[in-house]
Amino acid sequence: MVESKMTQKENKSNTTNTHWFLGTTGRILRMGLAYLIFLLLFKVGFTPTPSMEPTIEVNDLIIYSKHADMERGEIVLFQPPDTNEEYVKRLIAVEGDVISIQGGIVFLNGSQLNEPYVKEAWYGELPETIVPEGHFFVMGDNRNNSADSRDFGFVPNENYIGAATLQVLPFSKFGLK
Repeated sequence: MVESKMTQKENKSNTTNTHWFLGTTGRILRMGLAYLIFLLLFKVGFTPTPSMEPTIEVNDLIIYSKHADMERGEIVLFQPPDTNEEYVKRLIAVEGDVISIQGGIVFLNGSQLNEPYVKEAWYGELPETIVPEGHFFVMGDNRNNSADSRDFGFVPNENYIGAATLQVLPFSKFGLK
């Protein structure tokens, strides 16, 4: 009788230890799986330059969706041609669009672009150009302090990484993009 009670206590203790282990291991595995899924769907990055001011400032933390469609006006993460660096800029035009800049004013498909996000006027010129198939055109919101398609040209679509989805830091700017 005494042995039987000891065996029951030992079994109960072993069962409790096993459930705790499986529970903890299960939680760790679920968290790991969630992290892997997050990495497949999103990219997180700090903004390294002032080229997107005032919209995004240096060291703002942004989450980019890797599976977002390229849409004009969106803030995008990409690799410019001939570099492994990642840039953050505003998508201005996609393949087939006609773009020009006259006196610093951007025209897209013959219409002046409404750009309330631009930090300050830039008075450069770009002759009317058609964005080639499989490419896009980007510019920083801080036009006077931005290396963008005006400098390195059109960006191949395969260099597109994602679109800004959520601003995390600073907390005062927390929200969807």
